[in-house]
Amino acid sequence: MPPAAQLIQSCEQTTVRLTAASYDGLGDDDLLGTMTALSQHASTVQRQLALTSASLARRSEREAGAQGLAHRLGHSSPGALVQKLTGGSRADAQTLLSTGLMLAETEAADAIIDAEVDAEVGAGTDAGTESGAPDSVAVRPWFAPISDAVAGEWFSLSVGDAIRGGLRAGPDGRLLLSEVPRDGLGGQTDESSELRAAREAALAAAVGALLPELLRDCAGLTPELAFKAARAARDRADAAGVLARSEQMRRQQFFKAWERPDGMVAGSFLLEPENGALVIAVTDQLRHPRRAGVKFRSQTDTVAARAARGDLREVDEYTADGFVDLLRAGITVDPDAVLDNHRPSVRLHVQQESLTRGTDGAGVGFGIIESSNEAVPLEAVEREICAGGSIAVLFTEQGQPLNLGRETRLFTRRQRIALAARDGGCMAEGCDRPVSWTEAHHIKHWKRDNGPTNIEDGILLCRHHHLLFHNQGWEIIRDGAGYLLIPPRSVDPEQTPRRLTSKSGLRRRPPIQLPDRLAQPRTAGDSVAKALACPAPATAEHRTGTRIPAP
Repeated sequence: MPPAAQLIQSCEQTTVRLTAASYDGLGDDDLLGTMTALSQHASTVQRQLALTSASLARRSEREAGAQGLAHRLGHSSPGALVQKLTGGSRADAQTLLSTGLMLAETEAADAIIDAEVDAEVGAGTDAGTESGAPDSVAVRPWFAPISDAVAGEWFSLSVGDAIRGGLRAGPDGRLLLSEVPRDGLGGQTDESSELRAAREAALAAAVGALLPELLRDCAGLTPELAFKAARAARDRADAAGVLARSEQMRRQQFFKAWERPDGMVAGSFLLEPENGALVIAVTDQLRHPRRAGVKFRSQTDTVAARAARGDLREVDEYTADGFVDLLRAGITVDPDAVLDNHRPSVRLHVQQESLTRGTDGAGVGFGIIESSNEAVPLEAVEREICAGGSIAVLFTEQGQPLNLGRETRLFTRRQRIALAARDGGCMAEGCDRPVSWTEAHHIKHWKRDNGPTNIEDGILLCRHHHLLFHNQGWEIIRDGAGYLLIPPRSVDPEQTPRRLTSKSGLRRRPPIQLPDRLAQPRTAGDSVAKALACPAPATAEHRTGTRIPAP
């Protein structure tokens, strides 16, 4: 029986008639085990669907014209046919196609390399490079480690596709180059095909050098978080492209407002990350529960609480009124009227080394927006430093900001700035809440442990996780410069520590300097097992500090 038929038969055998009551009757451990087993089975089926989609796409190539499979069946593209057959969304179909083609291309390259090696071994020749490796014509594509991770069940298809997307891979699998405007008018100068090919090769080599580290970082992440991690890796591999992408996004900005037939005014806008971060900061303050009021689960309780404070407006209504009030305040040059003395600001983080290297000419590296970890060019950082000054946050050799001792119950504003630079948001696993949504948590409780308000004993948590850890008995302990989360025995009887990782862009290593040896394409000898097992690049022993534009 063909392997495909065996898989189909296996799926049919497991499709027994089970109802919701069947699962409700399981214990917690059995239910979790069943869910895990079904998820693994679904992942296997998804990978086979991806390979099937790739074969379908090859039979529907544009060169086939009207004889292509998708066209013969009345579909405009292979994606439309896959969507019809699977019943999924357009995005799901595109994920199957792109991931399937990635897997298929890697398999094809490996088959060619293996055939060449077998031919040389069979001929008894010692042909090859001076190092003894076969002089193969075929090379593995840059995304081969991602394919290995997906095929080896390290990642789901969605995570693999998110990594490709975050690294800015095009539909054909090639990494998209950043187009840098050079004529002063927003256009590009002519570029020879040789120069462009050299840029593509250098970019692929730089990304390839970062892939082992990226694959380790993405283990266990959701597709959304894996996409962000891949974007950060792309910024490191293509630091010069940060400025180009920033200028491209700036040219895409717009702000529109129009009057509807009923007299109300609607609008739409699109802002580049730096401007958008300011809008998000203002919106977060306007919608904060301490300003817009707490929303209870019961609508009756919510209305009663609002009535008690004399304001029945919904949060959206309150935010809209606050935005208009903010415009009025700006016109009258009276910003304190709406946002009190705590004015929203956009903090940019940058490593001191990047600013130092940037003094001799074009900047090397980039800055990071605190609230979103989006990369911004050094030019933007230097502009903010010029306009608003900067605050230096010095770190110890172990990566901890300097602390201020036990003087107060609450962390000071300067301590919170340092915590924000170190943690980058809620430190709970899988949480993407930004710094503005977090509270400073004492890992040594103030009353119970007589805990100091030191930076090294503080950690940022969103309100949900802050309450969860306090109420359910989760503990956080310091492990050198890092932190471990200890679950309660009700969750894990063994109380296995879980490593908490920073969301801060400052944890990214600086842009890489590509050695000559990395300019060579990756061969079939590279595998995801080697990639995931290799040690992480060593970090600098001495970090001079971080500069943050003052609000």
